Formats: sequence, structure tokens, C-alpha cells
Amino acid sequence: MTEEQLTQAHAVLDVKRLAIVNRTVVRLLHDAVYPSNTVESPTTTKIRSILKTPEVTNILQGEKMPTESEWAVHPWLMPAVHMPVRQTAAVWQAPRAGHPLEHM
Repeated sequence: MTEEQLTQAHAVLDVKRLAIVNRTVVRLLHDAVYPSNTVESPTTTKIRSILKTPEVTNILQGEKMPTESEWAVHPWLMPAVHMPVRQTAAVWQAPRAGHPLEHM
């Protein structure tokens, strides 16, 4: 196997491995927030727009993402990287009047 073939083989494996990591993290986030047989809370309602999307459905079904080939070089393009940040931002929006964090 030449050096170039070895490099190509590693790139293919990197893409496959990162796709599995992305799908696993998204599934863990989704299942942690929406376990089966539970009623939605106000917090889960806030992050519905992040975890109940066509993108998440496609990831959970194992469909190939358009940016998968770039993840080994640009991992920040993985949906699993920015979903926790978007969830945190949705949950910790500006505090309501009378909230203990109102003056922070």
C-alpha cells in the first residue's frame, strides 16, 4: 500500500468514525431530553426546536450529512458539536422577573 493509498484509507475511516460519533451524540442528547413515555416539561418544550427537527431525524435514521466529508478537518461542522451549545442557550435565556438570576 502506498503512502497516498494509506492516507486515503485513513480519511475514509475518519469520515465513517465521525459519522458514528455524531449520530451517537445526537441520539444521546435526544434520548436524554425525550425519554420514551414522558410528558414534555417547559424546558423540553424550549429545546424542541433543536432536537425535533428534520436534521435530527435524518441523523437518527443514519442518513449521510452534506458536510460529513469535511468533519475530519473541520469538526465544528458536526451537528453534535453545536447542539449542546444551542440547547444551553435555549434553556438559559434571559431570566424572568423575580428569577434568582435576574440581577446577575
